[in-house]
Amino acid sequence: MLSYHTGEKYIGGFKHGIRDGHGTFLTSKGGKYIGNWEDGKYHGLGSMIMPNSLRWVGEWKEGKRDGQGAFFQMTETLQSGVWEKDKFMNELPVEEVDEFLKSKYPDFVGLIDNE
Repeated sequence: MLSYHTGEKYIGGFKHGIRDGHGTFLTSKGGKYIGNWEDGKYHGLGSMIMPNSLRWVGEWKEGKRDGQGAFFQMTETLQSGVWEKDKFMNELPVEEVDEFLKSKYPDFVGLIDNE
């Protein structure tokens, strides 16, 4: 575990001294990111859990929400669809986003319970 003087912590992969691969980042304000990194930025599939109980699960590119994903508060879906550079672009049913992420990321267990 790497602890920063700001109170933030990181557990995960590095490449040339920069966060890369899979890792978990804990913010000093109680937030948490679990997912993939590239060149020190959130990239690929990841989950951001914010201190106010909001949760984003989906795709990231260069540190921004980019691709398909969904926002949740507790068990309620607030918004699901497509983002580009952190901007919401198009609404999609959460079931469609769930299937897309499962097909693109084989280790992804899903956004929703399909039992």
